[in-house]
Amino acid sequence: MSRREWGKTFKINNNILESTQVSLNSENSNELTNFKIYPNPVNGILNVAFENLKVPSTIKIINLSGMEVNSFKVDAGVENFQINTSDYDAGVYFLNLSNEFLNQKTKFIKIKN
Repeated sequence: MSRREWGKTFKINNNILESTQVSLNSENSNELTNFKIYPNPVNGILNVAFENLKVPSTIKIINLSGMEVNSFKVDAGVENFQINTSDYDAGVYFLNLSNEFLNQKTKFIKIKN
């Protein structure tokens, strides 16, 4: 079984928001999915670009209070997915990508329209 760890530090106005450590365990590294989000910060459409999305997955958007703001089903093989954040309040959100092989999360910042 392989284990990968990632860490990112996010800053706003030179204050550290939080440092997050995300771990992923997988018996088959071919099932690992890389993804990136842009633009970040966002004020409208948030793009999610996938690399190697081999199984159907779920994207959940979680606010800092831990409440699920939105949820999306993403089909296997999708390379790009767009999320309209226009109705979201300004602030920090978590984007959680999960399927039977992984559970990855990242943060994004929604700014005023």
